[in-house]
Parts: sequence; C-alpha cells; structure tokens
Amino acid sequence: MDRAGIIAVLNKGIAAYNNHEYSEATKYFQTYINTAEDKDKQEIEFYLAVAYLAEGYVDQAKPLFEKMAKKGGKVRKADAEWYLVLSLLKENNVEQAQKNLNKIIKRKKAHPHKKKALKLQQQIDKHYSL
Repeated sequence: MDRAGIIAVLNKGIAAYNNHEYSEATKYFQTYINTAEDKDKQEIEFYLAVAYLAEGYVDQAKPLFEKMAKKGGKVRKADAEWYLVLSLLKENNVEQAQKNLNKIIKRKKAHPHKKKALKLQQQIDKHYSL
C-alpha cells in the first residue's frame, strides 16, 4: 500500500473512532499499524487500545496499555497507565488496579490523571470496605 493509501486508512479509522464506531475503527487502525512505519504506530496503538476497551475487548487492549505504560512517550505513558487501571477494573482485578492507582497517586511528579485516580480510589475504598 502506498503512503496515500495508508493515510486514507488512518483517516477512516479516526473518523470511525470519533463517531464512536469502535469496531470499525479497530479494523482500520489494525490495517494502519500493519502497514505504517514503526515511528508512526505508537499514537495509533493507543487509540486502537482505547477502541478495544470501549468494545469490551480487554484481552486485546490491556497488553497495548501495558506496553505503552512501560515505554510510551510522556503524555501517552500517563494515559496508558490510567487506561490500564480501567482495563484491570473491567477484568475485576481490583487488587492490581489499586496497586496501579497508588503508583499514579504517589508519583513524585504530578500525574495528569491524579485527580481522577484519587476519586476512583475513594470509590473503590467505599465499595470494597462495606
């Protein structure tokens, strides 16, 4: 596929994602990832993982979030850490989700999802302390 074709696939994926047509978006994003150069893939892998999670495919989303949480760029790394917590909760793995929440909350540098993490931690504490 030539560069124009790759960009067309990406644009269709983004349009589907923005329209909350996640199943359709995952198809286009997968095609893009399989044909694009490595340097272009990381951002789309994030959106692919979010689309998988939105569709309930935690098994496909979680490994992508784990990979990005370990070695993603600054912004996407933080986003991946947050979405990894949500993935763990979808799996009912509350214990691991709490560990990951604590990493977000206790990080020395302010995490962009810290407020949401604190709120979620309070909800978990309230729900599971009954």
